[in-house]
Amino acid sequence: MQKVLTILNISLEFKSPLMKQINEKKAKIYNFGKFAGILTEEENRFTFRYDENYSGQPISLSMPTSNKEYFLKTFLPFF
Repeated sequence: MQKVLTILNISLEFKSPLMKQINEKKAKIYNFGKFAGILTEEENRFTFRYDENYSGQPISLSMPTSNKEYFLKTFLPFF
């Protein structure tokens, strides 16, 4: 099984005193060479969303292909 992980680091800083600095890491997830979706690491969780054009096998049986967003408390070993 070929999976490729591409890491993108994004840091946003807002000038408003009401907004805090947001540090976000994103990874492009490929499954068997096809772009499957984006994995995002936020403060205390991970989120994964399949790309709207992805029609391949699911990344995991616990995460069937759909247009919903999956919220994860820990980094799962299949990524």
